[in-house]
Amino acid sequence: MEISALVPIYSSCGQLKHERMDKYQELTKLGKDKYLQKVKSINWHDSDETILQAIIESINETSDDSYLVYALGVLGFDGEGFESASDYENILNEINELLKDQKLNVNVENQSGLLKIELKKNKTNVYEIDIEETGGWISEGFMEFINRTLKDEGFEEQFYALPPSDQTVDFIFSTEEKYKKAIDEGFIPEEMGYFFENR
Repeated sequence: MEISALVPIYSSCGQLKHERMDKYQELTKLGKDKYLQKVKSINWHDSDETILQAIIESINETSDDSYLVYALGVLGFDGEGFESASDYENILNEINELLKDQKLNVNVENQSGLLKIELKKNKTNVYEIDIEETGGWISEGFMEFINRTLKDEGFEEQFYALPPSDQTVDFIFSTEEKYKKAIDEGFIPEEMGYFFENR
């Protein structure tokens, strides 16, 4: 294939990317009420008024509408604030709160600088991961481990990272279908580098 034949393909992909980025920009420029209308239009809160009220409060507390997407986050932490086993244990306890009556049993041990994390639903379903306790950034494989565990336990929801604007890491907890719908509707940016590219 000639190079010239690839140009239209490259251009159309780039155009699609920017159209989706502009969707979020255009929506947030319309203000908080319009953003909330979009969120409610796909029943993001699953008809749970408690979740909806939490989103509304977070939206109202957001001083810069460019960052309204963070109102959807249910889990957030400093990605560089992981110094010991207790930091991972705290995150796991927060995750368990989100799982409500389907909590996992959590055990985190420090064995000579190696963190051994064990999650159990029952005696037969045991999930383990070893993480070196280097101090600093969260292990790259930690949230992947959480999502694999939840999938194996039959959860339709997964944790999806929101585009970062600093070293804070924020996640939503959603089905893949609803997550993609939110991107299509423009109230979640598709590109993980969105905030760094639009400063």
